[in-house]
Amino acid sequence: MNSGDDILEKIQKAKQDYYSENQKNIFFKNKQKLECASQVVQQIDINMVCEKIVSYDKNCLFFNYPLFKLIATPQIYIELANRAFFVTAEILKNYSSYDINLDLQGITMSAVERYKGFITLMSAEGLKNGQNYLKSLNRVYIYNPPSFAEAGYKIIFPLLDPIITSRIVIIPKTNIKDA
Repeated sequence: MNSGDDILEKIQKAKQDYYSENQKNIFFKNKQKLECASQVVQQIDINMVCEKIVSYDKNCLFFNYPLFKLIATPQIYIELANRAFFVTAEILKNYSSYDINLDLQGITMSAVERYKGFITLMSAEGLKNGQNYLKSLNRVYIYNPPSFAEAGYKIIFPLLDPIITSRIVIIPKTNIKDA
């Protein structure tokens, strides 16, 4: 069993333990999901998980949302943001530009709302660190976009700078490893 499987197994077990002690809510799930993630985080090595959520190969940064959603809680947002900036800096030591690969499999509208604090933190920390990593960003590949994304793109893209929108490539439902 590789370390990725081992981490996922530990996360799933901690999640099952939480839900065996706390009946799964049908409504008002956001608070419960954050509570579950907080309990899960206490039972795993957060650094190892951050390395699996934000990883890289050559000039490509990979963000694994399916794993992120299992442990995402505001208490670890800064570690994840720092990991993303560290990985970007490592890539740029050897390459003049980089790509971001986002696997959004399973993301929902409620998840976007639940994790908007992470997005806000990433933006604020990115501006604060003064590295201007956006200037070296080549492409953002979005894998497994949610069904609601098309309507969102029609609203959001006209508001974005054309330089940013020209860098976004949306790839329909697929497996990121196949691409």
